[in-house]
Amino acid sequence: MLLRCIGALLTATSAVNAFHNSSPFLLLSSNPIESAPRSLEIATEQTITDLIASASSPCDATSYIILSQPGLTTADLRDSAHHKGLKALSATGFSVEVTNVIGELDIKGLTKTVAKNCDAGDASEEKSRRGETVSYVSTEKKVVLASFEALPVGKQERAAGLKSFDAGLSSWLHRLDKNYVFILASTPVEAAEAHAHMYEMDEPYPTAMHQDLKRGLELERRAKGNSSSGDHMQDGLPLFEKYKFLSPGIFMSLSVSLLLVIILWVGVSAIAGLEVSYAAFSKEMGPAAQNKGKQQ
Repeated sequence: MLLRCIGALLTATSAVNAFHNSSPFLLLSSNPIESAPRSLEIATEQTITDLIASASSPCDATSYIILSQPGLTTADLRDSAHHKGLKALSATGFSVEVTNVIGELDIKGLTKTVAKNCDAGDASEEKSRRGETVSYVSTEKKVVLASFEALPVGKQERAAGLKSFDAGLSSWLHRLDKNYVFILASTPVEAAEAHAHMYEMDEPYPTAMHQDLKRGLELERRAKGNSSSGDHMQDGLPLFEKYKFLSPGIFMSLSVSLLLVIILWVGVSAIAGLEVSYAAFSKEMGPAAQNKGKQQ
């Protein structure tokens, strides 16, 4: 039972993360699209790519309008106060609605593919205050990609951005021909960008380090102020600031010297403690005399 609960919890967590990094997608067409679902809750980026390819492969539409609005969410599309023209168009024609698209669509690449398959001509770019527009126009076909500015995160700024997007959306909906394919795509809103903030520590460095840095800067400032040239920067400094008497090398030398003196003292004491009698060196007590006594 516990394992089932843990598995369900992990599945729910994965679903929440997937929805968090997802974006809505909408396709409207004046002609039905074979084997295309009317509504999907979740779809991958590859599924949407295949859907656009199947919708544009016959090239039976005269105009292909693709709108890209980064930062747009499903809640924005479902708001009853907005997109009235979009809802009316969705009710009259064939529509495919995807609530959560996992991954980021290559909208520019898809637009180029549609224009190439339908022989829509060369690209022409145009920039405005709302964004950038790339058009592929020929005598029979028209493929347009309108990229809007990303929606802000702030509440008031986002409301203003949605209002501007609504105006642009209405303008493009009125430009549709009788035979059309209309695509509205977005990009996921990253949580790190929505809640990004700079964190600063109250005290980036310890107090002791602050004092050392201040002391070092003060000495350098004093040295530069008292010097008349770059070669005499230490002129005028106090004695203990100009020379370092108690350096670590002095303590190391004293420690090594003390160790050597102790070793020498132990060696000399050991040698001085040896006692050998003079009788051991006489002929009567020597090794020859002892061997002679044994033979007798």
